[in-house]
Amino acid sequence: MALPQAGAEEENEAPQAEARQEARKERTARVDQAGLLRRTFAVEVLACVRCGGRRRVLAYVMAYA
Repeated sequence: MALPQAGAEEENEAPQAEARQEARKERTARVDQAGLLRRTFAVEVLACVRCGGRRRVLAYVMAYA
């Protein structure tokens, strides 16, 4: 049985690290909460129930613990 060489591990890890960095660069923009609900449950939360018009976001509430 052959023992692994010290230099062989470093060579194998280098391409994997480069692949991880490339994957981070290609991420898409985040989807807002309304978009996630629409995609997951097929519910349009920004549509008015009474008139069918489009609601708009007035403010975002940020809570910090």
